[in-house]
Amino acid sequence: MATELLAPGDTAVDLTAGKGRDTLALAEAVGHSGRIVAFDVQAEALSQSSLLLTEKGHVVYPWQVGRKVS
Repeated sequence: MATELLAPGDTAVDLTAGKGRDTLALAEAVGHSGRIVAFDVQAEALSQSSLLLTEKGHVVYPWQVGRKVS
């Protein structure tokens, strides 16, 4: 991951949030003035990621699970 390319206030996207470890690294790189937009296909992964970020003092905005389009 190229967190060294990010600066406070930047916006980054995590397309595979998983349990939130990479999302947390991105959030710490952009600081509280930055934004991270994170995605995952599993609701449980988003829950775990949200919990981790909240525990580390980051603001987590409401999220929702999308639906598969056939």
